[in-house]
Amino acid sequence: MVHGWWRVMMACALAWPCAAHAGVPEGFDAFNNGRYSEARRELTRPAQNGDAQAMAYLGEMLMRGWGGARDELKAREYILKSHADQNVRAAYLLGTMHLNGNLVARDEAKGAQLVYHAAEQGEATAQTLVGVWLANGAQGYAQDEALALTWFKAAAAQNDAAAMGWIGHFTEQGKAGIARDDLVALDWYKKAGNLGHAASLTAAGRIYALGRGVAADGAEALRWLRRAAAVSHYEAFQWIANVYEWGRGGVPRNPVQAYA
Repeated sequence: MVHGWWRVMMACALAWPCAAHAGVPEGFDAFNNGRYSEARRELTRPAQNGDAQAMAYLGEMLMRGWGGARDELKAREYILKSHADQNVRAAYLLGTMHLNGNLVARDEAKGAQLVYHAAEQGEATAQTLVGVWLANGAQGYAQDEALALTWFKAAAAQNDAAAMGWIGHFTEQGKAGIARDDLVALDWYKKAGNLGHAASLTAAGRIYALGRGVAADGAEALRWLRRAAAVSHYEAFQWIANVYEWGRGGVPRNPVQAYA
């Protein structure tokens, strides 16, 4: 899952007050914009001083190796402490950790419960994950596309890119009672893609390549697809090859380029 870190302050408002430690807003801004090394610098001291939100975000960076070396032991320590302080983001992180048996004992029931709790408290990434479970009938949930859409809309309202991508998919496929509309789907894919959601970048390129809802435009398709390929989205490479192989949207056919 691609992440929407700008919702931090919304999560605070919906749950527990954020401590006003110096460096926390700057750290969240850096995290939101993918400047993880800077985010680590700004959030380290507040986390050491017990700021629950800083501990959650620094813990995630340490767990994933974003912005520096991994430190799984310290990551677990920060996330558990943040969760003990009833931080919503930490609840989501701990839930996914239990689901995957990552740094803690595998316990899918507990993990799903923690994720759902975080979703109820307004954590957008958790809302998207619950929506995915409902859309696919996974994690013990009966498939319910209409309810999944409700969760996706809640997360998208907080600029969660993955949720926007799912709404685009539902709109393109005409799911959950949505009228099928390729142009509206394209708009959702572009919004999600511009927030860094790789699958949506590819989906936007595919729609331009095929000319669904818009005139086929191979050059525009390649622009979106190359952005997805730059972050190693496998399907993007396939569609780039497809554009050249079939000469889509005015791009000259070039089998050599297609399989370069």
